[in-house]
Amino acid sequence: MARVPNTERQQEVQISMEDDTGFGLLDYMRSDEEPALGRMAIAMGFIILLIFLVLYDVLYPGHGFPVVSDVVPLLSGVMDSSIWFFILGIMVGFFSLVASVLVKAVEE
Repeated sequence: MARVPNTERQQEVQISMEDDTGFGLLDYMRSDEEPALGRMAIAMGFIILLIFLVLYDVLYPGHGFPVVSDVVPLLSGVMDSSIWFFILGIMVGFFSLVASVLVKAVEE
């Protein structure tokens, strides 16, 4: 069995990937727009959240948040469960998808 040099193997793999005409791995690998868009949406969400928190604290010092201060005591026993990490991940993913759809809709 003859050994094939690494460069020839890489060329064979590259040729077979370049021949991919359908929606496959090559199309997915070339798409570099979604991760940047997702990171941008998450960063903007955190910035807007921080601005809201600072603005609310400046306008109403010493007051609790209207909905959060009522709901948190109800969920104090439930927050020990790790299911909230999964729910938070699903929410972040969902809002990233919504943000990407909105950005694509207004992008010209």
